[in-house]
Amino acid sequence: MSKSSIFALILSFVLTVALVPCLAFAAETNLAAGVTAGATTLTTQAASTPKITITRAATGKVAVKAGKSYKLGAKTTAGKLSYKSSSKKVATVSSKGVIKAKKPGKTTITITAKRGSKKVSKKVTVTVLSPKKYKPVKKIKVKTDFTYLDIGEVTSVKTIFTPSKASNRNVIYKSSNTKVLRVSASGKVTAVAPGVAKITVTSCDNAKAKASIKFEVDDYSAYELIDDDFTSSADQDNGQGENQSSSVHEHNYQPGGNYDFYEQERAKSASEALRYANLKNQYNRTHSWQNGTFDASTFNSYDSMHQFYVNQAQEYIKLRDAEYYCSICGEKKPA
Repeated sequence: MSKSSIFALILSFVLTVALVPCLAFAAETNLAAGVTAGATTLTTQAASTPKITITRAATGKVAVKAGKSYKLGAKTTAGKLSYKSSSKKVATVSSKGVIKAKKPGKTTITITAKRGSKKVSKKVTVTVLSPKKYKPVKKIKVKTDFTYLDIGEVTSVKTIFTPSKASNRNVIYKSSNTKVLRVSASGKVTAVAPGVAKITVTSCDNAKAKASIKFEVDDYSAYELIDDDFTSSADQDNGQGENQSSSVHEHNYQPGGNYDFYEQERAKSASEALRYANLKNQYNRTHSWQNGTFDASTFNSYDSMHQFYVNQAQEYIKLRDAEYYCSICGEKKPA
């Protein structure tokens, strides 16, 4: 065998040995990619069932004047929606959810959302009316049972239409501050946190027909002024001393002087604050401005007295805590 042949064989062997790890790494990479892709596919298949909300037909039915168009305003968590009309002679619907009313009659629009193997549908009954029979919305008013709410409390906003027999009675609800107040597509209002927020209601038939109502949310549970609500840093020490970096001794603070007197006064003020909070809460629950029984001056008087006694209780806490002194040297506890 010639020297060139021997050299060729050696070179071939070296290249083969060098390429084996590379091929193995490539195989592992492809396998990992396959596993990752498979996991992605499984995740997609295991996804939750999509949801559909129809902002401009929350009642599940809508009336449209013949010859006019109406957008349903449907949304989904799944991506695209598909629409189908049960009677295209009465009304058609586009891929974007826009209804085109053709002639008087009824049809059902089916809205479908699909995610993987999961599918959900919602139906809207569409009534097409002739121009003579269709009654447009001119204006609206809103009302509710209570405008003062406790955290977690639920009420509803009701809409009054003019004319009273308006054809399309769908509206859109919107909260000015969702951190304070949330409202559903059906007008259910939920108090979330203390504050003031406004619910605005707009007619889907006439964007100029709108009305709003203001709510005040309060945390009535905070009015229960029990001792724990006013626990001071001195109370948390349980009378035990703090290390004041004294070279002589470690202070051992104990309540003394007028402590008992100020504590009694604090308790009286806290009790009165709770009483007025309950009066305010009860008055709000049993009176409504809608029927003329709610008197703002009465409500505000309860609120003012409640706040007065809260402030007074807090002042007595400061005076009470100032009565702590060191049982060793007699020094008063720093504020």
